[in-house]
Amino acid sequence: SGRIRPSITDCCEWYGIECDSGGSVAALLLSNNGLEGEVAGESIARLTGLKHIDFSKNSLSGSVPHQLATLPLLTHLLLYHNQLTGAIPSSLSSSKSITRLVLSANKLSGTIPPELGSMSSLTHLVLHENSLHGTIPPQLSQAESLTHVYLHNNVLEGSVPASL
Repeated sequence: SGRIRPSITDCCEWYGIECDSGGSVAALLLSNNGLEGEVAGESIARLTGLKHIDFSKNSLSGSVPHQLATLPLLTHLLLYHNQLTGAIPSSLSSSKSITRLVLSANKLSGTIPPELGSMSSLTHLVLHENSLHGTIPPQLSQAESLTHVYLHNNVLEGSVPASL
């Protein structure tokens, strides 16, 4: 059911893979598949036509790969409900295409990178149910497309910046 048949050599036919009309991998849709281990950031970053990553509801560990910020067309980065640890990479802010950054229900720690405020396409920032601490960066209000921010169930302190 969720297994890749070894006889299929065209990756566009593989379970959880969607390709564009030119045959480039455009989406990795592997939510709720029992995936374990670390996200292979270097390998995934080679898929330059990638627009959508959904690895939610698995058992992935390790950190959020900073290499994913180099994907020029990536709009959705959905890594929620895993076991990811470490800080949110500030390098994600270099992405001008990500609209939905969903990293909730992991074990992420550290502060919310103020650099995320420079993500001009970001509409949804979903970071609830982690162990993020510190204050909510007022720079988030600079993300001009941002309409949804979910930060509950962290260890944040202070008030929500008036600019948000």
